[in-house]
Order: sequence, then C-alpha cells, then structure tokens
Amino acid sequence: MTAETNKIIQRDGLNCKLTSTIESQLINQEYKLKMNEIKSGYKIPGFRPGKVPAKLLDARFGKALLKEIAHEAIQQALNKALEAEKTTPATAPKIDVDEPKLGHELHYNVSFECFPQVDEKDIEGISVADVKINPNKSDIDDYKQSLISKHQSWKSTKTDEPLAQGFKVKTDFIGSLDGEPFEGGTANDYEFVLDTKTMLPAFESHVLSKRVGDKVEKAEVVFPKDYYRDDLRGKKAYFDIHIKEAWRPESQPKVNDILKKMGSEAKTWKEYEPDMKEELQDQASKLRHRIVKGRIVKQIKDGFNLDMPQTVLQSEVEALKKQAKNTNDDFEKIAKGNITLSLVLKKIIDDSGITVTESDLDKAISDMMPGMAQAAQLIAWYKSDENRVNQLRMRLLEEKAMDYLIEKSAAESGESYNIDAAIKLADKES
Repeated sequence: MTAETNKIIQRDGLNCKLTSTIESQLINQEYKLKMNEIKSGYKIPGFRPGKVPAKLLDARFGKALLKEIAHEAIQQALNKALEAEKTTPATAPKIDVDEPKLGHELHYNVSFECFPQVDEKDIEGISVADVKINPNKSDIDDYKQSLISKHQSWKSTKTDEPLAQGFKVKTDFIGSLDGEPFEGGTANDYEFVLDTKTMLPAFESHVLSKRVGDKVEKAEVVFPKDYYRDDLRGKKAYFDIHIKEAWRPESQPKVNDILKKMGSEAKTWKEYEPDMKEELQDQASKLRHRIVKGRIVKQIKDGFNLDMPQTVLQSEVEALKKQAKNTNDDFEKIAKGNITLSLVLKKIIDDSGITVTESDLDKAISDMMPGMAQAAQLIAWYKSDENRVNQLRMRLLEEKAMDYLIEKSAAESGESYNIDAAIKLADKES
C-alpha cells in the first residue's frame, strides 16, 4: 500500500499533529486485493473454495478489513512523515479517524507530543578547550613503581609491629560529613599501600605507626581545596578506621623478573623504556579524550535550553531517583541534561550518516571479554538477542557521534599537562 506522504507535521511547541486524507481509490484497491486473498482460501458449507458470494464475505469481514486498511495506511503515512521531517514522538500517537467506508475518502488526525528539534547552528557552536598531555620523567618513574608494586611480594606483619611507609594495609572505614555518612566515604576490606598516593595524606597519617587490630575513632581529614569532587572540597570529615591486616614488603623483585613476567625480552628499565612511553602515550590519549568529552558534555547539558516532553522528563527523573545514593541531587536538572545530550547525539548521527558495521559490533562484543578463547561463540550468543544488539548498536553510534564532536569542537588552548596532572584534572572536572 502506498499512503500519502506529502502532508506536513504541524508543530505547536512540542505538540505535533498530522492531518491528512486517504483517497477512496486507495481504499477500494486495497480492499479488493485483501478480499480476494480471503476469498481464495475461505471455506463455508455449500460453496466451493473461491466461490463464496462477495456479499457474504463483505458482511462477515468488511468492517474489520476496512479498519485494518485504514490503520496500515495511517501508520505508513505517519512513519514516512516522521522520517521526512526528522521528528521523533515522545508519546504514543493518538489517532482520531472517521469510520472507513468503501467509495469514500477517509479523513484522520494523528496527535502526539514530540521531542524538541536540535538546531544545527547550536551544534556548530560547540567549542571547548583542548588539552595536550605529554608524559614526562616523573610519569615514567611512577609507571616503574606501579610495576614494582604489582609484582611485589608481601609478608604479614606481627601484631605489635608499627605500620610504616610502603606497608600494605587492609581496613574498614566509615566517614561522616556534618555528622552524616557521605557517598564514597565508607568501605570494607579496602587495601592500599602507604605512601603511594592512593589515599589522602591526612587519612594515611592516622594509619601510620598504628598496629593490626587498632581502631581509630573520629580521625579528622580535611579535603584539599582542589579536590576533584566539588561537594568535598575544603570540607572537614571524620573517619572511624579499623586496621584489620597488614603486610610489609619483602625484598624488591628484580627488574628482569618483572619484565619477563610481562612477556618482554627487555632486561633493564632502559631497554623497556620505549614500551613504557608507548603505554603512557596511549594513557595520555585516553585522558585527553576523557577531559575533552567531559567539557563537551558539560557545555551541552548546561548550554542547550530545550523544551522537554514532560512525560519523558518525569520518567527519567523517577529512574534517577531509584538509582540515586544522594537524595539531595537536582534530579530534574540531571534528567534534562541527559535527555538533551541524547538528542544532540541523535541529531549528529542522523545528519552525519554515522553507522555501526557488523565488524564494529563483533569487536565491541569481543572487547567485553578480552582473551576469551571462544570469541566466535560469545559473538553468536550475544547477537541471538535482538534487543541486546540494538542497545549495543545505539551505544556505539553515540560513541562515534561523541568522537566526531571531540575532533570537531576541541580548540587548541595551550593547556599542557603530564599524566599525573591530567589524571587530577580529569577527576576534578568529572
């Protein structure tokens, strides 16, 4: 069936309406085709197959058939109009249609709430400061130390042995801010090595010189003024800390043993330095992506002022509330930002022709479980669920749209950081 496609969707804010007519000739032709299909296979006592009188078939199937024809024609016209005008319904369309009759044209209205349209000029206006991240000697030294720590062997401390720098400890802790627990302030069986920048120096100071089994109550920790979390910067918190286990480092592993375990043929740090630089450069690239992406997301969420379909907005708010740990969040603002970002990325996907290939899907699925011997079976299992594949496809489309934005919108700024400083910046801005 070929329905009319030249009708324009009328917009009044977010209220959309399609008003059109199905020509009588189209209804008659479709009715005849469908009725002939029924007639050829319909059996009724007293008549041979294909010889049932038309009046009898009209009486038995006519009304239902006309409604089916009307529904198909309206749905087809709506889909083509939505595609042609790049309009996305936010609510289920409500159809107001006359009773379909043979020999008569059919008038109908389709009304629905639609998503706002994103202006291409607003996307063109997205611009954020780019960053240059260049690993330096300090980053190489930190990388070496991380490899040494990773391959370090440990020996349990004696119960009366005071903890010192370089010891590994297992703790439970509960933090409070203004007398109330705060997000990220509580952990059980948390392990860290003293003097490796894992914990704040103020926190570590309450653990140093203590012994296994000790409990520290109301240990005061003041968060730095440049701490990555806005809600904790400069704030004074108190922690109850229980030191459960501790280990002292045994003899430092030999460099060639470390490198051999990593599959390298290098024997010294100097020989391995090119590999470290390559790894750090890859880390720098990912950090640059994370920082610039964060700036773009912030600009879109804060700078785009789109009207929101209330049904969708409230649904997103309720979903956020169910997942939230902090009940003081401005859920409506967060929900509006999330929806706005999705709409901007969808606009880019639609206009730029971004696609996801089967190879893209296969790689993404394989990356979920790297090193799995039976990758082909994993891919086949994953693709057996259409909904699962569609969700992955949409995620990959949005990632490609964001990559497009990053390369297009990042303006050179002169900001330059090493790895350690870039990590702090990324944490601060996230």
